[in-house]
Amino acid sequence: MQWLIETYAASSISPKVSSSVQQLIGLQLDPALGCQQSPSSMASMKPTVLVALVALLAMAVSVTHVAAVDKPGKPAPAPAPKPKCDKKGGICGDPKIVGGDGVTFYFHGRKNQDFCLVSDSDLHINAHFIGKRPEGRARDFTWVQALGFVYGPHALTIAAKRVAKWDNAVDQLQLSYNGQPLELKGSSWASPDGVIALNRIGATNAVDLTIKEKMGVALTVVPIGEKESKMHGYAIGADDCFAHFDMQFRFYSLSSSVSGVLGQTYQPDYVNPTKRGVAMPIMGGADRFFSSSLLATDCKMSQYSGTDIPVGSAMPSFDAVCGSKAGSLSNGIPGGLICRR
Repeated sequence: MQWLIETYAASSISPKVSSSVQQLIGLQLDPALGCQQSPSSMASMKPTVLVALVALLAMAVSVTHVAAVDKPGKPAPAPAPKPKCDKKGGICGDPKIVGGDGVTFYFHGRKNQDFCLVSDSDLHINAHFIGKRPEGRARDFTWVQALGFVYGPHALTIAAKRVAKWDNAVDQLQLSYNGQPLELKGSSWASPDGVIALNRIGATNAVDLTIKEKMGVALTVVPIGEKESKMHGYAIGADDCFAHFDMQFRFYSLSSSVSGVLGQTYQPDYVNPTKRGVAMPIMGGADRFFSSSLLATDCKMSQYSGTDIPVGSAMPSFDAVCGSKAGSLSNGIPGGLICRR
């Protein structure tokens, strides 16, 4: 019977059930002394009463355990909404890009290097590529791990941290503004002049960046999962899940001479040179888009001068169809304007 007494003493059961148990086994509990047996003899207890006692105590402990497990706690954050990778301006995965002309193509670049995505007279956007080349492969598998934005006096970087095991409850965003670390403590941030704004579009790992009257982009950090790695032969190890960005760009004002891997596809007379009708049409010429660093504006195709778009070169078609989508994420954009060519 000693084990029964010790089990009762160690359990945390309701006062009502506790009273019933004490009546059955005649126990007196003293907080200072612990559990002690009453003077009544335990040996004289009838077998049927003993069976009932064991069942009652087991039920009490079980109910208490279930209540503890089911006790509501802080809910896990819901996964952030992913950008729609089949829309114009979408860049996802081993970079699959949907150009401003609606043509889908791939641009692999090279791992651990930077490439200009968009370059206009007043805006320059670079992407940092991470990647891996499994044995026997002719090229790197690559993903966009960071973005650098240069717009007048503003220099902003947004990166996904390197992480071995993915946990969506942990924010893996790393930001900087004009050379200083930027911590997105709340749900939003804006530059001192209000031109650049960041808004969270998920509890963690997703933000929407806007540059006033110029552009916007929805960014979501995603890892390479084990299933995806096996399906595509990425051979991702346990030391790095290759967290990267899926993104959806939108542009409100570009010049007719805009360039960059993505930017060039918004030129009015652009003809995509990739081969049509193949499973993976690839944009070559990585050297033309290579940048020396994430915030450098020195790629061969650079159009950046730090000045406003020249008069007469702005493309009027960008604001041809604009509508308010306040509070909507139907296009991966949390409010604001949606403008389509």
